[in-house]
Amino acid sequence: MKLSEIKTLDQFYEMADVQYQRTIRLADAINDPSKPIEYKQKASLIWHKSMTRVQKLISMYAKMNTETKKFPSGGIVNKSR
Repeated sequence: MKLSEIKTLDQFYEMADVQYQRTIRLADAINDPSKPIEYKQKASLIWHKSMTRVQKLISMYAKMNTETKKFPSGGIVNKSR
């Protein structure tokens, strides 16, 4: 599923959980001494891409949970004048 295809909160949580688990497994693969160096390098590249996706998900979550206020037009007015 692409990030742009997320329409509901349940889809978001599912996608976030999948991405987080992938990132953890990739980090474990990078730190595993029994794996060959080529495997670790490829896992590292994929881990960086996965972390970028996790950061986008965090940003989306923050935007979903931010309240917006309607301020009057005209900007800040000094009422003492």
